[in-house]
Amino acid sequence: MFLATVGFLSPCIDSKIGAFHVYNKEWPSVLRCTALFFGFSHATARIDFATYSQLSLTAIGLSIALWWVFDRSLVGFVFGTAAALLATFIFQSCVWKQLYRFSHPMMAAWLPCLFFSGGVLIVLVGRQLAKPDVMALMQRKVK
Repeated sequence: MFLATVGFLSPCIDSKIGAFHVYNKEWPSVLRCTALFFGFSHATARIDFATYSQLSLTAIGLSIALWWVFDRSLVGFVFGTAAALLATFIFQSCVWKQLYRFSHPMMAAWLPCLFFSGGVLIVLVGRQLAKPDVMALMQRKVK
């Protein structure tokens, strides 16, 4: 629910601060970001790392690289960070209440980075859906 709200709010905040046209990406870029997001989540789950710090540094580096290559906006960074903090808190509170349990102890090291990357991806999708040509197409289909 939070990420859907983020996706809808990000174009509004972009237009308020005047950054909407600066970070204008097309759908192929968003689809590449989506593919890298899923590749990132799959790779961090499958690759065996020797230590938590090795996994954490790799996940942090990949998350920031994904943001840098595809977004580079303050709004994307802030929403990604907010999504990571909120989702990690909710997930960790479910673990504390024993509603969920980690299948692997190293999951706690890469989940915040995965949530950050997901937040950046949602911002990119929200921007694409808020473009005037997409909105005009959707209005024509409704009528």
